Amino acid sequence: MAATYRLTSVNIDRIIRSKPDWMNASLGRRVVSLRGNSTWKGQPVIDTVRVKLRDGITRVSVNQAMAASWRLNGNQERNRFVFGDQAGAITKRTNSVIDFGNDDVRDVLVFTNNVPGKPFNHAQRFKIKNFGREDRIVLRNIGRSFSFKDIRPDGSLPGVPRLSFQITSFADL
Repeated sequence: MAATYRLTSVNIDRIIRSKPDWMNASLGRRVVSLRGNSTWKGQPVIDTVRVKLRDGITRVSVNQAMAASWRLNGNQERNRFVFGDQAGAITKRTNSVIDFGNDDVRDVLVFTNNVPGKPFNHAQRFKIKNFGREDRIVLRNIGRSFSFKDIRPDGSLPGVPRLSFQITSFADL
């Protein structure tokens, strides 16, 4: 059973390592929510957002937020990383790294953002680390789900541009 804890600023500071000032962060039951404030569309996309799951938190939910890169690190529990319909990464130089953690439980990445006619416009340079046999990637923007058996030898996913999503390392199999 997961440990119970009190949500304090100390807890949230241990989980969210860095974020821009215009992004609001909140903790719910096992969920970290990152959401841009009312001026989020006018903000420059230059920041790196760092989140390391711990203290019983197993889910990151992001909406109304674009970043140059994301660093999301999972823990040994079932993790879920959800990018809503107004969230993503816009970059030409830096990679977003989503580390599922080297474990034997199902971790899921859900990406929803869809610009009409350009489904991967806000999915630039996502690298997935420690992808295991039980893990999943759900791309709602194209209506597909991928598992370990779908990954090509070069780490790419069928029907997905290689620079959008790529598996860079695998969990111990």
